[in-house]
Formats: sequence, structure tokens, C-alpha cells
Amino acid sequence: MAVAFAQPTDMVKVQFQAHVRGAEGEGVKRYSGIMDAYRTIARTESIRGLWKGCGPNITRNDIVNCSELVTYDIIKELILKYNIMTDNLPCHFTAAFSSGFITTIVASPVDVVKNRFMNCSAGKYNGTINCAVTMMRNEGPKAFYKGCVVIKSQIAFKSSLAESRQFQDMNSELSKSFCLVK
Repeated sequence: MAVAFAQPTDMVKVQFQAHVRGAEGEGVKRYSGIMDAYRTIARTESIRGLWKGCGPNITRNDIVNCSELVTYDIIKELILKYNIMTDNLPCHFTAAFSSGFITTIVASPVDVVKNRFMNCSAGKYNGTINCAVTMMRNEGPKAFYKGCVVIKSQIAFKSSLAESRQFQDMNSELSKSFCLVK
């Protein structure tokens, strides 16, 4: 529900990012700002254009959330089971970072298809499945991992911070480590 509600913002973000990257080489400004991007997309693709890619965006979020939660728990349990670390901040950070890495490998194809579909001109693809099949046919499997390093960095960092208990626990651990708390 939240993804569907926020889809226009994601659509504008994806379009604006592509516009900024393209504008450097072309010298043509497609949007004068973020609000202009909303207006232009709604005017050229109709108001429905702001929700283009909503299905793959929901799928992507489902995959990211499920794989992050499941792999985090499995990795943390294995770390503790084999006494690699104790149940502390480094253990949670390691499990979360590893979870972020695995999540990126799993979610990257869906993310790339979502972004490609959201950036395409109206009518280029019949849908997201057609977009994925066309990518595979024309560019091969490597096409699904374009930008994977950037995505991995974002997910791994976010996972590491979010899953490493709470910031309170992290602050407490750091304070103890640096003898700031007696």
C-alpha cells in the first residue's frame, strides 16, 4: 500500500535521475526541477504515467524486505551457532552487511527492469515482462546487474545500520568500547 501511495515520487526520482545523467551529455534540460518533472510526466503520459512501474516496484520491495529479514536471521544464527562472534554489535553489523550483499544479488534484476521500464518512452514495452525479455534477448544476463555495486552499497549500508539492533544499542556499545560510560 505504501509503495503504491509513494509511486509517483519514485517515478519522478527515477526520471529525474535519468534526466540529470542524460542532460550532462546532451546539454538539453528535460525538467527545470522536481515539481516540473511531476507536471511534465502527468501532461505527457497522463496522470497514470506517475504510477508506471508500480507493479515491479512492489515486487522489488517485497523481494528486498523478505531477503533482508530472512538472510539476516540465518547469517546471525550461523555466526552464533559456530561461535564465530558473540551476540554483540560486530555480529549484528556482519550479519546485516552480509544480508545486504545477498539482497542486492537477489533484487538487482527486478530493480534494473523496474528502472528501465519507468524510464522508457510510452509504448516501448508492452509491460515489465516484455521489458525483461527484451533486455535478456538484446543485452544478455549482465544487463540485469547494471549499477549493482551502487545498489549493493546502498542496501548493505542501510541494512547494517537498521539491523544492527537500534542506534541506542550501538551508542551504548561504542560508549563502552571507548570507556565513555563507567
